[in-house]
Amino acid sequence: MADVTVYVLRDSSTKEVKAYSYAEFEEVPSGQEQVGVDVPEEDVAIFADKYTFNLSGDLIINAKKFYTLNVSENASSHNPATGHPQVVIGGTNYFTVTIEKKDIQGTYHTGAEDDDEVYLTPSGVGATPKNDVPEQINKISLVNGVATFRIYSGEELGETVITMQCATMATIGMGCAISVDTIPAP
Repeated sequence: MADVTVYVLRDSSTKEVKAYSYAEFEEVPSGQEQVGVDVPEEDVAIFADKYTFNLSGDLIINAKKFYTLNVSENASSHNPATGHPQVVIGGTNYFTVTIEKKDIQGTYHTGAEDDDEVYLTPSGVGATPKNDVPEQINKISLVNGVATFRIYSGEELGETVITMQCATMATIGMGCAISVDTIPAP
């Protein structure tokens, strides 16, 4: 994709962005400056969230506003063909899943905006996300960028895909999934 020019009004001394537009500003207030910056076309819609300026006036990626969801699990066995974690049928067997929300520098998402909820949507047969009680759960809250829950086996053999969608006012659309195989008792 081609680059697109975005016009930015910023403070002349601190370089703090005051406004941005896809056309040049007609007036530039005292103490501010207008700069045109070329960004990839796919970044135009998220310009204000993705980019910022350093004190030298260089356009840089605002690393603190971009996060990833990392999922790990402690299942004792995995399907050798697919790599899916496996849980033995019966309704009482489980393993733990940990979700971590980190910025691109590997720092956990914490602070005033750490109010994320992860919505869990299972599809298929065989396994169910639950908490420690164990009751089926549909969502879990991140605390200091981390959440854990258990995936319990069901009463049927098969594959379950559990989709995890993280949603807050600050982060919409972050998602991931884990596939789980329910297997017969040995």
